[in-house]
Amino acid sequence: MRKTFHRKTPVVLAVAAFGLLATACDSGAGANEDTQAADAHSGHALSHSGALETPANASDAFTYNQRLAPVGAEMAIEMTPTDSSTTFSLEVSGMLPNRGYAAHAHTDKCGPNPDASGGHYQHQTAPENGANTPDPKYVNPENEFWLDLNTDADGNGRSEVTLDFEVTDWDRPRSVVVHSAQKTSAAPGNAGASGDRIACLSLPHSH
Repeated sequence: MRKTFHRKTPVVLAVAAFGLLATACDSGAGANEDTQAADAHSGHALSHSGALETPANASDAFTYNQRLAPVGAEMAIEMTPTDSSTTFSLEVSGMLPNRGYAAHAHTDKCGPNPDASGGHYQHQTAPENGANTPDPKYVNPENEFWLDLNTDADGNGRSEVTLDFEVTDWDRPRSVVVHSAQKTSAAPGNAGASGDRIACLSLPHSH
């Protein structure tokens, strides 16, 4: 499988530039500032952006740690499947400057409880064997969307991955979660470890 980070090629229905997001955020806490939704079929993108709010005030963009993911910081996500691959991107602004953040696509939508977003989305799902140790056969950046990024001096950052499988509308990620660790672990016995969940943005249902 191939994996591409920080690819510069534009994808379909790209999210708006972050300079425009600040204006959109004035519409209200957790509002759907910049959403382009379509069926998750080949060539159609699902995208969404939002400003982080506390769980009591948020609807789809949550901060669970205001020190690491400040209220008002913005996240934008986009997923574009093709006939043989899927490109997923994450863009942030207003986070801590010059810092790494681990991030992944998750199976469920965000909620007031950080665990609401479920586990990592996997193309090949790990069997339910009761093991407590993550299996790197399944927990790896070729089977999951790992979107780790580094912010610049202004707290802005972006990551993008392209993986060799296509998601469908009924079997696709529903959110992206940002974690406290600065990088996702790939070490055997610790694969996928990335610290506490500090922020979450839901990917909306298709229309």
